[in-house]
Amino acid sequence: MKKVVFIAIALIVVIIAYFAVSGGDPAGNYREIQPDDFTENFQPEELHSDIDFLIENFEEIHPDLYWAISKEKVEIITGNVKRKIDRPLKRMEFFRIISPMVSLFQDGHTYMEYPEELYHYAENKGLFFPLEVAFFDKKLYMIEDYSGISKILPESEIVSINGIQAGTILKTMFEFTSGKKTEYRLNKIKKNFRYLLWVIYGFGKEFGIEYLSRKDNKIYMAKVPGVLNKTIKAKRQAYIGTGEMPDYILRLFPEYNTGIIYFNSFRDHMAFQEFLKDTFSILKKKKVENLIIDIRKNGGG
Repeated sequence: MKKVVFIAIALIVVIIAYFAVSGGDPAGNYREIQPDDFTENFQPEELHSDIDFLIENFEEIHPDLYWAISKEKVEIITGNVKRKIDRPLKRMEFFRIISPMVSLFQDGHTYMEYPEELYHYAENKGLFFPLEVAFFDKKLYMIEDYSGISKILPESEIVSINGIQAGTILKTMFEFTSGKKTEYRLNKIKKNFRYLLWVIYGFGKEFGIEYLSRKDNKIYMAKVPGVLNKTIKAKRQAYIGTGEMPDYILRLFPEYNTGIIYFNSFRDHMAFQEFLKDTFSILKKKKVENLIIDIRKNGGG
């Protein structure tokens, strides 16, 4: 009998999900997770068995599991992970240990789904990081504030969050995110930044944000409260206009004398011509010397 705490493998067009806390077996007979399950402690032997079951299923289903990392290295890593699990763990604790292990396969379709605890938290008035962020030159920037009360100017660099350096946060989130290309993984992190902050660190109620102001290039500290997920979604939709990211948008980074066009889609040739006209007028007026065209979110087609 196998007891898998939570696994979600998205492989090509097949999604196999195992959500179980007791009575599970390899045939997939699992019951739905309940809130009471969140606090249950699982014994090391059960979790070791889950890891073996996870790898066995990856090997059975994936067409080329070890393309990026050798089977021998995976065996060493899983052995080290098992040795670290020497006491009973809750589901979230187990997730934080094995998710980076799964990301080593570097496959965007083979990943650990966020645990049910996250969705339960969001549905029960849980609070999340209220800032929309972007990455540039391995640094973290704020582009919109959904709390409505912070004095952080858009495009200010975030230096740390709750005492943890932004670079450390990004590195850790990268380890929790599956994918082959760096740009793909960073895009997933940007999209899920507030959820990863909660899943990895438990950050939600309040955020101490150290930031470098683009106005005077000085470092300041701001306390920003968390915001309900539904509030963030509503404000984000109002901010971007349609509930989807705009087809193209220009952002300026004066400290680098650089502008970036985020080119997400191309659907209206005439509108794009007007956008280009306005864009180059702004670049010329502000004497911006460098222009980057970011097509990482453009899926093609």
